Parts: sequence; C-alpha cells; structure tokens
Amino acid sequence: MIVAPAPDLSVVPWVPAEMRAVVRAASAAFHDAQTRAALAAGAHVADIGMTSSAGFARDLSLFSHDRFHPSSAGYAVIAEALAPTIRSVAAEWAGRSRASR
Repeated sequence: MIVAPAPDLSVVPWVPAEMRAVVRAASAAFHDAQTRAALAAGAHVADIGMTSSAGFARDLSLFSHDRFHPSSAGYAVIAEALAPTIRSVAAEWAGRSRASR
C-alpha cells in the first residue's frame, strides 16, 4: 500500500491570510498522524506535499470548480509527484517476487 498524506492546505489561495498559520499547523498535524499510521501499518509513504502544494499555490487551474478538490490538471500534478514512489515500490515488489521463485 502507498499512502500520500494530506498536503498543506494553507497554500489554497482563498484561505484567509489570518487563518493560514492555523490551517498550516492543522495540516502538519494531520500529515504527521497519517504518516505515522501508514508506517505503523507497513505502508509506503509518498510524501508529495511540498511538491504538489507549491504547484497548487501558483496555479489556480489545478483546482476544480469547488475551489478545493483538484481539477483534472491538478490530479495530473499529483500523479506525476506520486510516480517515483510507485515505481520504487513496484521495483521492490518485483525484486521480492523474483527472489522467491
């Protein structure tokens, strides 16, 4: 299993400036809890938060019409950020499979 913890939601442009520190802290706490739980369950963690958050902060077209969830272009950014972890885990699993033959 691969888990991508929640990103820093304070970068969402319509989060009011006075709320950004609170949202950043809550996002970090949620991210850390997700990471700990995933690792404890034996999952691989794809920590793409900084990569994808920066892109979303710069490009509003990465958000869907609800201004919160990713658009198709936003999901493409996320998929690109996930790709290295997916390739790494797939190679690891393939190596284990070959070794067990």
